[in-house]
Amino acid sequence: LADLTRPKVHSPIPKAKAITNKPSGETIPQNNLEHQKNISAIRAKPLLFLYTETVFNQKHNCYSYQSNLNMYRTHHHCIRLKIKYLFDRLLILLFLTVYPLTIYSATTPETPYEIIKILPHNKTLFTQGLEIKAGILYESAGHYGHSTINKINLSTGVIQQQLQLDNTLFAEGLTHLNHTLILLTWKSETALLIDADTFKIIGSHTYTGEGWGICYDGKSLVTSNGSDQLTFRNPNDFRITRTISIVFDNQPLGNINELECTHGLIYANVWGQDIIAIINPSSGEVVSFIDLYALYDLTARNHNEVLNGIAYSSSENAFWVTGKNWSNLYLIKLNPNDPHSQ
Repeated sequence: LADLTRPKVHSPIPKAKAITNKPSGETIPQNNLEHQKNISAIRAKPLLFLYTETVFNQKHNCYSYQSNLNMYRTHHHCIRLKIKYLFDRLLILLFLTVYPLTIYSATTPETPYEIIKILPHNKTLFTQGLEIKAGILYESAGHYGHSTINKINLSTGVIQQQLQLDNTLFAEGLTHLNHTLILLTWKSETALLIDADTFKIIGSHTYTGEGWGICYDGKSLVTSNGSDQLTFRNPNDFRITRTISIVFDNQPLGNINELECTHGLIYANVWGQDIIAIINPSSGEVVSFIDLYALYDLTARNHNEVLNGIAYSSSENAFWVTGKNWSNLYLIKLNPNDPHSQ
């Protein structure tokens, strides 16, 4: 957040769904000072959001006024907004430089990890969901006119089979139940049921609102919609059975995206952030988080290439992770008992 032009933890920019192109065994360092400020900023969310939203709105309004026909008033109004924009940006920088290190302590522990394998990843895929079934990796990729379901060889990273979806659908999160893949769509309020072998669409469910992430916990389908809410659904008819609110250090955590259910926990990507939140499905509390900024910094090349995609591999007791249009898939192994975990 020290650099507002690059998405870090808690980017204030709304979710970008527009069609715009948007070493093995080495433990990732967890004590980078700059990034610790970003992690701390999560805990300063209410005040920080108030400042950042104001700053970005001022900048946007300035650009809007520049197109006004009244050029004289436009020019002077824009200058005033630019001055205020720069002043508020300096306030944010001062706030993040001083306060996160003094009054915002890390009460939620961090889970360290190590990379144990890297595979090439097709950069054309705007990754929405990852899922492993019977040793095969399935990936859903988004964008209108480019949404696909892909079957990927976990030895090579090569796409073995692909289903191109209708141009009106924007693919989102993906999970499986028995031999069926379940795919959410962003705004179509439809979950597609797809045969995992033939890739034929064999049915659907409807729901209200946006679809983002989905996973199956052995009893319920768990879905996200970009808010701080997770919804538990009957897997037979998609009926809602309960909802929970996600809380990180006693503050609501929004933009919950891709989900993975395993070992009685929910692992969640948070859109625009470089972390995976580990959630207690009973209380909604974030019990730990995985800081993957090192992977983002290593792989991503623009603000649309955000971290997204989590798939647990039971055979390796590790997680495959990637991001939108990333060139690599990473297999990471968690070390929850590492003495250096925070």
